[in-house]
Amino acid sequence: MSPKSFYSVLGAALVAFLLAPVAQASLYSGGAGIAPNPYRIGTVADWSMLAYTPGDWNKYFLLINDIDFGGAAVTPVGTHDQPFAGALDGDGHVLRNSRILWPDTNYIGLFCALGDGGAISDLAIEEFEVAGYSFVGGLVGQNNGGDITFCSFTGMVSGSSAYVGGLVGEHREGTVISCYAAGTVAGNSPTFSCGNVGGLVGGNSGDISFCDAEVVFSGNINYVGGLVGQCWTGAITHCQSTGTFSEDVPIIGGL
Repeated sequence: MSPKSFYSVLGAALVAFLLAPVAQASLYSGGAGIAPNPYRIGTVADWSMLAYTPGDWNKYFLLINDIDFGGAAVTPVGTHDQPFAGALDGDGHVLRNSRILWPDTNYIGLFCALGDGGAISDLAIEEFEVAGYSFVGGLVGQNNGGDITFCSFTGMVSGSSAYVGGLVGEHREGTVISCYAAGTVAGNSPTFSCGNVGGLVGGNSGDISFCDAEVVFSGNINYVGGLVGQCWTGAITHCQSTGTFSEDVPIIGGL
């Protein structure tokens, strides 16, 4: 190889090496996905990358802007078989104006499922419509060991079978603390009652504290509670609910 060719190759390699960190930083809006330096979520494209990258569902994320989806549909994060087990800090920001309409699918929410060790905090969701079959929540379809704190959902949530909540469809384990849900929670099956329907949580066996729900219930529903549809175990403390119920709901509780 001539000296000129050698230095050309060396120069290209040096440029590639120097640009490598820049290429890595282009993931999301920055960050490294670890606790001291979480991935930054600041755009619709960033959120879509999270939804379509299962390998990142155990990483750390920080919302750096409010995001308006403009009424477009979004893909949920996680699945029942591979729940989100990372941490998302909303940092007080809002995800706004979208829909997740999968009426024939179980485990539906902005996050389909939250796994053991997963955490969602300080996040507001506004003007969303979420529809699924069973295990349907505005924020999380099923929480199986995660922690949800200082989160809120405002919009409409509907299901066709069971475990439908304004914030969480089924809260199996983990904690829900200082959260709020408002809007409409509905059963959308015309042939049979949708059961275990709650303003905040559909079915509960975890701990809930300092939470509030203010929802209107509609549709063909049964086993309905202003805060929790049905509670098997777990502690519910310092909570309240207000809302409106249909007169023909067979089994109903204010809280």
